[in-house]
Amino acid sequence: MKKTTALLCIVGLLAAALPVGCAKKEHIELESVSEGSVSQETNANITSLEGAESDITGQESTDSENSIFLESSGQNVNVASSQNLISNGDFETGSMDPWATFMQDGQATTAVKNNQLVLSISNEGKVEHGVQLYHDGFSLDSGCEYLMECKISSNVPRKVHFRIQLNSGDYHPYVIQTIDVTNKMQTVTVPFTMKEDSDPAPRLCFNLGCIDQTAPIGSHEITIDDVALYLKSDKGKVSSDSNQDLKHVIVDQIGYEPDSKKLVVVRNESAKVISKEFKIIDTKTKKEVFSALLKDSVMNQSAGEYSVCGDFTQFKTPGSYLIQTSGEGESVPFEIKKNLYSDTLPQILKMLYMQRCGCELSKDYAGSFSHPACHMQKARIYGTGQEVTITGGWHDAGDYGRYVVPGAMTMADLLLAYEKYPSAVSFDGTKDFRIPQSGNGIPDILDEIRYEAEFLLRMQAADGGVYHKITCANFPGDVMPEAETDQLVVMPVSSCATGDFAAAMAKFSISYRQYDKQFADQCLHAAKKAYAFLEANPSVISYKNPSDIATGEYPDETDIDERLWAAAELYRATSDTHYLDEFKSHLKKNPPMGLGWQDMGTFGVIAYLDTKAKTDPRLTKQLKDDLINQSHQLIETSNRNGYLISMNDSYGWGSNLTVSNQAMLISLASAYEKKDAAIKAQSVVTDHLHYLFGRNPMAICYVTGMGTTSPKKPHHRVSTVVGVPVPGMLVGGPNSNLEDPYVASALAGKAPAKCYADHVQSYSTNEVAIYWNSPLLYLLAAEQAE
Repeated sequence: MKKTTALLCIVGLLAAALPVGCAKKEHIELESVSEGSVSQETNANITSLEGAESDITGQESTDSENSIFLESSGQNVNVASSQNLISNGDFETGSMDPWATFMQDGQATTAVKNNQLVLSISNEGKVEHGVQLYHDGFSLDSGCEYLMECKISSNVPRKVHFRIQLNSGDYHPYVIQTIDVTNKMQTVTVPFTMKEDSDPAPRLCFNLGCIDQTAPIGSHEITIDDVALYLKSDKGKVSSDSNQDLKHVIVDQIGYEPDSKKLVVVRNESAKVISKEFKIIDTKTKKEVFSALLKDSVMNQSAGEYSVCGDFTQFKTPGSYLIQTSGEGESVPFEIKKNLYSDTLPQILKMLYMQRCGCELSKDYAGSFSHPACHMQKARIYGTGQEVTITGGWHDAGDYGRYVVPGAMTMADLLLAYEKYPSAVSFDGTKDFRIPQSGNGIPDILDEIRYEAEFLLRMQAADGGVYHKITCANFPGDVMPEAETDQLVVMPVSSCATGDFAAAMAKFSISYRQYDKQFADQCLHAAKKAYAFLEANPSVISYKNPSDIATGEYPDETDIDERLWAAAELYRATSDTHYLDEFKSHLKKNPPMGLGWQDMGTFGVIAYLDTKAKTDPRLTKQLKDDLINQSHQLIETSNRNGYLISMNDSYGWGSNLTVSNQAMLISLASAYEKKDAAIKAQSVVTDHLHYLFGRNPMAICYVTGMGTTSPKKPHHRVSTVVGVPVPGMLVGGPNSNLEDPYVASALAGKAPAKCYADHVQSYSTNEVAIYWNSPLLYLLAAEQAE
C-alpha cells in the first residue's frame, strides 16, 4: 500500500522491530573476564559464537581505534582495511541517518553530540525492546565469520542488549550480547559465525528497554559510538543462489476457458529459447494431446530474458494438463474448464470479510484466522481532548489502520462489479462462501460494502467533513488485531477523504436502495452533507502526518478529481442539475484521471456516463472517446509486452494494482466500443488475469492460497501470527524501485519484472491491501459474465 515511500519504509521497519520480550528470554551467563564484563546470550538452535563461545570482552575504550581485542584468542586482529558493513556507525556525519529508533512502550529522544549518538530515555518501557535503536541495510552470509563492535556508556548502571537478528517472524537473534553498561565508555567486541542460511536483510539493534531490572531505571542517557560489523573470514562461506528455480514454461496456474485465447510463455534467461515446439500432456493419462511450433524468441527487457508465446487456442478439451518442451522443461499443471474463475471470485471477496475490524471473526467463518472483536476502545481526535467511538470497517492492508480514501475506492470497485455484472456477484451464500449476513436476501457483496459504509458514517464530523483515518500512533508488531491496544487516534479532516466519502456513499445508496431504503437515504444524506462541506471549503485540505504519527499517510495535494467523482455520483443518485454543473466545472480544471486512490477522475467519468439522468451528448461523446483512446494505448502496450500486459519497463509499488487497474479501464472502455473491438479488448483483459494468476516472469500466482505456487509469507500480520497466509489476497508484486531493506539487498540488479520477494519483510512487494483485491474482483466478475 503505497501511502508514501518514506512512511511505508517505516511500516516494514517498525513492524519488524519486535524481538522476544524480556519475560520470555533464555540466556547463559558467562564468567566475567574484565572490568565492564559482558554476559553472552545465545540460542543453541540458532547460532554459535566463534571459538569457545565463552570469552567475549567489554573493555574501556583506548586510543587503539583500529584494533579489536579477542579474549578468546588473545590476539589483536587488524581491521583497518576492512569495510564496515554499518553505515554512519561513528556518527561523523553529525546526524543519525540511517539509524532509527522504535518505541514499543518506552519513551526516548535522540541527538548526535560530539559525533556520538546520545539517547535520552525517560521511560524504558516494560519489554526489552521498549526502546530500540536499530540499523538495517546490510547482509550476513552463511558460514562467514564476523566481528561486531561498539562503544557504549550510560550515566546510570544498567544492562543493554546488543544483537543482530532476523528481521521478521520470531525476530530471533543470530548473535546477542548482554552488556553491563557503566558511566565509563567501554568497547564491546563480539566475534560470531553465521550458522544459519544467508540473510540479505537482518537488523543490528540495541535493545534499551526492560532487561532484568525489577524496578524502573528512571530518566537516563546512553551514549553510543563506533558501531561496526566486519567480515573477518569468508573461508567457510556457503554459496547460495538468490535466483529462485523459476519455471521456464509459464501458464496461468488456474487455467483457461475452453473457448478463450490460450497462450503459454516459454522463456530463457541466458540465451534464445532452445525449444522449437511445445506439447500438451494430459496429467491423468500422461499422453500427448496437442502440439504446436514455437516461433523465434525475442528479448523481453523488463524481465531480462528471451521469451516467446505458444498458442494452443484451438485445443478446447476440458481437463488437467501440463506443457512440455525439449529445452526449457515443463509447466505446472493447469485446467481447461468452463466457469474457470467461479471458485476464485468468492475467495477474493472473502478477503474483505477477513479484514473486518470491530467484530468477532468466529471459527465458523474465519477458521484458523478467527479472533475476538478488535479496536473497540475509544479513540482520541488528534489535537483535542475529545474521545469518540469509531468501530467497524476494514483493516486496510498488512496493518490494522482504517483509512477513508482506500476504503472508498474499494467500495467503488465492488459497486462497479455489482452494477455491471450482477449475475457474477449476486450470490447470497454458497457452499464455499459464507459470511454472517449470508442468507438474508441481500447479495453478500452488498452486505460486505455496508459494513464499510457504516464505519465511514462514523468517520464524518458534525460539519460534514470526513476524518482522514483512524490508527494508533505507530504500526503494531506481529500481533493479532485484538492485541493492538494502544491509543486509537482519529486524524483531521481532509478534502480528499471527504470527496471520496461523498462519492462512495452516493454510489452505494443507488445499489442498496431496493434492500434498505432507510439506510440508503442515510448514506445519500451524508454524501450531500460531505459535498456541502467541500463547497464551503473550496481550497484543498491536504493531509500530512504530524511528527508523532507514523502510520500510513495516503497523501494527495489535489482534490479536484475527488470533487469531480463526488459530483458525478451525486448527480447520478439525485438527478439534481446542481451536481451536473459542479461536475462540468470540475472537468474544465483537468482533474487527474485514473482508478487509483490518488488519481480518481475516471471513477467520475464512468459515473457520468452511467447516469440515467439527462446528459450533454457532446460531452458524453468526448468522454467516451477519451476513455477509448486511453484503452487503445494500453492495448498497444500489451501487444508489445512479452507477457501481454499493459506495463512498460518500470514496475512501481503495487504494480499488481497497476496491472488490475489498467485492465479494468480497458474493460470499462469496451462497453462503448463496437462488438468486435469490445471482444478483442476483453481478450486483453483476460491476459492481465493470466498474468496475475501465474503467467508472469516470477512464475507465481500472485494470489495467496491459489495455484501451484503462490505467496507463502505475505506482509500481513494475521497471516504471520497464524503461520499460514489468509487465502485470496493479491500481493503488491514486483517493485523495481526496491523500496524495502530486504529487496534492496536481495534483488539489486534484477530485471524490473523480477523485483519481487515472497518474504514477510518485503512490504514493498509482498504486502496486501483491500484496494488491491477490489479491482481484481471486478475483473473476475467481467470474465465470468462473458
